[in-house]
Amino acid sequence: MGAAESTPHYHSTHVANACSEPIYVMCTGDKQYAVDKLRQGEEELELQGSGGEEEEHSGFTRIAPRDFFRFTPFCEKTGIVYVSIYVAKRDKKKEVIASAVAMQSDYSLIVDRNKNLKRTMMR
Repeated sequence: MGAAESTPHYHSTHVANACSEPIYVMCTGDKQYAVDKLRQGEEELELQGSGGEEEEHSGFTRIAPRDFFRFTPFCEKTGIVYVSIYVAKRDKKKEVIASAVAMQSDYSLIVDRNKNLKRTMMR
């Protein structure tokens, strides 16, 4: 008989937006991927209207003000996720709030009204 296969565990990480502008968030178990996607050229930031709360831009999920999104990144080996966040400005530039910030999965992250990050434990 073969060994029992383990089922991968997908951790949850919630990101909430308490600032007045939409934010774009990536949450992944791969740090280098998070860094690379955030560094992509400004010409690749082509916003296509307002869109919905779950609209994506180059792998980033749009979160409207006063809303949140539950990410389920695969991070079985480490339990660490990397979160990158930016605000898209009218001149098509990125205002980076977080660049591959490492945090324990199963926690929440809040972007406050001043665009500061607050970590909280999920209950």
